[in-house]
Amino acid sequence: MSDHVNHAKAIGIYEMIFGVIGALACLFQLISSLSEIQEEPALLALNLSFGFCLFALCAYAGYRLYQRSSAGFELSIWIQVAQIPKLVIAGFSYFFAAGPQLIFGFGEVTGLGFSFKISPTKFHFGVTFDEPLYDFAVNIFALSLCIYLFKLSKLRKFEEQVRQLKDCPFCGAVMNITSVKTLGVFCGNCQNVIRAIDLVEKRQS
Repeated sequence: MSDHVNHAKAIGIYEMIFGVIGALACLFQLISSLSEIQEEPALLALNLSFGFCLFALCAYAGYRLYQRSSAGFELSIWIQVAQIPKLVIAGFSYFFAAGPQLIFGFGEVTGLGFSFKISPTKFHFGVTFDEPLYDFAVNIFALSLCIYLFKLSKLRKFEEQVRQLKDCPFCGAVMNITSVKTLGVFCGNCQNVIRAIDLVEKRQS
């Protein structure tokens, strides 16, 4: 099994673990809040319910990514995109993290600089007029995963094109694929590297 396949499966397991942890945490908080007196129970329930859905979607995306399905890559990319921003603007606040967080930002809350947190899950969404602070930060860890998942998704599509190729465009023999790389695929017959552009030209001919 190639390295990028293992990496996709590892990210899928990562998303499943933290997605399940986050969903269970939101569920337990939601159940416990029902037995306690809260100032704004409806808003708290809505916040926890929204968080539960996000974490559940994260776990599902990880499961599909582990299977290396196209939906798994797309969902996982969007899940990581949702974890990139941390916003506090004029009473509106949003932050979602399913896993470790490497934060860089500026504002009245965090100041300016980096911070690293290993708290497994975190979700907050709300509106308040009591403290109209501002804060903007980026989760670099989630951003990096998002970029890497996008590259893995393109490589997966390239692999599908390779598997559909029956004969080598160089030697004309039946393809004997030895390995698939980001630059191309090695033909075991003639040892040539077939690039993605060669596959496009092959289909057009």
